[in-house]
Amino acid sequence: MDFIHLFRSFLKEQIEYDENSIISMMKEFNICFQYLTSVVPSPQPPLEYGRYRIAKTEILEAILTNYPPHVETPIHDHGRSIGFTYVVQGCLLNRFYQFQADSKLIIDHVEEVHTGEFIFHKKGMIHATYNPVEENLITLNVYAPPQQDTKIYSI
Repeated sequence: MDFIHLFRSFLKEQIEYDENSIISMMKEFNICFQYLTSVVPSPQPPLEYGRYRIAKTEILEAILTNYPPHVETPIHDHGRSIGFTYVVQGCLLNRFYQFQADSKLIIDHVEEVHTGEFIFHKKGMIHATYNPVEENLITLNVYAPPQQDTKIYSI
């Protein structure tokens, strides 16, 4: 069984989620680029990056993303979901935002995440993902529950 089918089967077996269970699940898989080359998505307008839904259950959703060099997502949240991003290849610059007292959205802090590293997204967190380097950024993202009510923000 190839990696994608194995990962889908594993997600379908999950009956609960929290930060620790998602981290444990992702670490169980020795995720590397060679396992995902057949499904790495190309950018599809209107997005500047590619998205491929690997699996979606009532509990979890897994999405593979491909960000070409110097591409950034819109500033967004993940609605009611927590999220977990594993960098399969490249460098991810995650810009976290917060509202000031006057309701203006500003950058709170920035985290840089590299191949083989994880980042956790708390419910309600507002951020933008940016690929700051000349190679494509490939990430595997798991959301619990599956994303809905995602909001896009502008500054």
